[in-house]
Amino acid sequence: TNLLGVCSGASGRERHCDTHRGDATLFLHPVDGEGPDPRAHLHYEDNRTGNDRDKDGGIKVVSAKADDRVKNDIKVLNLNASVLKRGRSEALEGFKRLAAKKQYDSGALRRQLDDYEQRSTAPEYFEVIRAYIQRKLRQQPRN
Repeated sequence: TNLLGVCSGASGRERHCDTHRGDATLFLHPVDGEGPDPRAHLHYEDNRTGNDRDKDGGIKVVSAKADDRVKNDIKVLNLNASVLKRGRSEALEGFKRLAAKKQYDSGALRRQLDDYEQRSTAPEYFEVIRAYIQRKLRQQPRN
C-alpha cells in the first residue's frame, strides 16, 4: 500500500506519516507481505449520505481483532490530519466524477482497478480509490 511510501510527511505546520511518527513502532506495515495489511484493518470514510463533511477522507478502524494497535497507528501517523483527509476526499470525488462521466459499469471499474494496480507508481491517495472501487464491485453484478 502507499500509506507511507509516497508521503512527504508535512504540510505547512501539520505533521503526519513518518515525520509525525518519529521512532514509534507500528503494528500495520505499508509493504505487502511484510506485516499486517492496512487494508484488512482500515476503512476510509466517505460522507455519501450525510452532511458531516469532517468525516470525508477520514480513516477509522474496522478490525476489532487489533483495534487498539490500529487506533494507535492512526494516531502515531496522524492519518486523520486535515490535509490527508482533504486529499483523500478530493481524490475520491475526482474518481467518482470520472466514473460517472464515463458511465463505468463493473467491467470498466475492474479494468480501471487493474490498470492502477499494474502501474509502478500508484496515483496519490490510491488506497481510498481502491477501497471505493472494490466496494462498488461488491455491490454490482459481474459483467
